[in-house]
Amino acid sequence: MSAATDDPTGIPIPTDRTYLSHGQVEELKEDVTSMERSLADPSSQFSDRGGVIRQLQQLQKDLTTGEPPDTTSEQRDALSREERELLSEIKPAMPSQAEMRRRPPGAVGKHRTFEKAFKSRIIRWKNIRRILNKGNDDPDISNLEMHRGTNSTLNMDNAFIPGKDYFIPPATQAYRDGHDRAFGSKDTPADPGEVQSLLARLSELEKQVAKRPAAEAKAPRKPSVPHDARCGSTFKSLAGAMAHERSCSKCATATEQSEAKA
Repeated sequence: MSAATDDPTGIPIPTDRTYLSHGQVEELKEDVTSMERSLADPSSQFSDRGGVIRQLQQLQKDLTTGEPPDTTSEQRDALSREERELLSEIKPAMPSQAEMRRRPPGAVGKHRTFEKAFKSRIIRWKNIRRILNKGNDDPDISNLEMHRGTNSTLNMDNAFIPGKDYFIPPATQAYRDGHDRAFGSKDTPADPGEVQSLLARLSELEKQVAKRPAAEAKAPRKPSVPHDARCGSTFKSLAGAMAHERSCSKCATATEQSEAKA
């Protein structure tokens, strides 16, 4: 039996599960209607009619407990206020999109701590969203991921999934003056001499970059040195020979003989 507590809104909102989405409610209603029609049809034959009736009763119960309830205008006003308050508490504590995607050190612990501390509030927020939007077929109507922030508090330098960082110069007065000299502004056109100077500098930098070896170029692999196992078999590498010796009976015999001589 799902847990539900007395609620100031007058609605017994469950605390251990979420209400069904609009799509799930519609599918369940179709199943109930289809089963009722089959049971009412005299030509229908069931090997276990009692089992079918029990299954229908369970579906009806799931529909009754899972469908979001109807509400009055006063209840909707109270729920709307609470929904905004809950989201204002939950959203700042959520790990950011980059933290969830790139998994820097501390991201897993941060996510587990967040879920443990906010589980009941998240379930209530989802239920309120589905009550307020009963009949809305938007699949993301109670999707908390839609509200996940972008500001990260964890260090991304050693993230499990690497990413790219971009440097954007601060909008200082010197930066704005240089930008206006090169590209002009709404009041002053660009200085042709400044533009030509920048183009020449860009061309020089491109030539310098072209002369450098590619950063991604890999050093050539060293050729493998053949190694012989104790039984006389030859392998391309020492690791291959050692792996063979561990499972070769001839190598084991040769090892025993060598140790006996020593």
